[in-house]
Amino acid sequence: MRKIILITILSFLFINYSSAQSMPWMVIEEMDEFGDGNGNFGLGFQTTDATFSNSTVGNKPLTVFIGFSKKWGVVIQLKEYGKYYASLYTGLNQNMKVKTSSGKTMSFLMIPRSKGRIFPLSTETNKDDFLRFIQLLKDENYIKCVFMDSNHQQYNFKIDCKGFTKAYTTFLTKNGIDKVNLLNADIVYKIGD
Repeated sequence: MRKIILITILSFLFINYSSAQSMPWMVIEEMDEFGDGNGNFGLGFQTTDATFSNSTVGNKPLTVFIGFSKKWGVVIQLKEYGKYYASLYTGLNQNMKVKTSSGKTMSFLMIPRSKGRIFPLSTETNKDDFLRFIQLLKDENYIKCVFMDSNHQQYNFKIDCKGFTKAYTTFLTKNGIDKVNLLNADIVYKIGD
């Protein structure tokens, strides 16, 4: 039930802002199944400064939503042409490569799932890797990202980091936590449609 509520909240935010060019980093109270605030807060960002390419098309419009939740960690959702969930190959974990405004490069192992969602891989051996990504969001002006699934579909997007630190601090404070906890990989693999 909680999975459904989270995905509903993220989808609601994504759909409501899908016609906008972008959505700055903002903190929004999560809603229960009745549409009432539940005291938990999410953090979201959306950009259309993005493209996708595959074996039949190149550099087509892409909308990217990034959501943070106290219970569900971090999810990135990709919509081709701003309308259709990306059909990601979900069989293998893949790296998301990033390059920052100051020239730093690194990569993060991600788990592709249905409905264009990718989650940071979180296991005992690499559970803090994605916290480096959060630090980049705090320290940089922007981050360019490239995610390619194992079917060679490539997704390029740019994250504007302006406003992230303030919004992230508000998100943590309102939820009474000191950092976002990512979902364990075993839980992510169970998330279906």
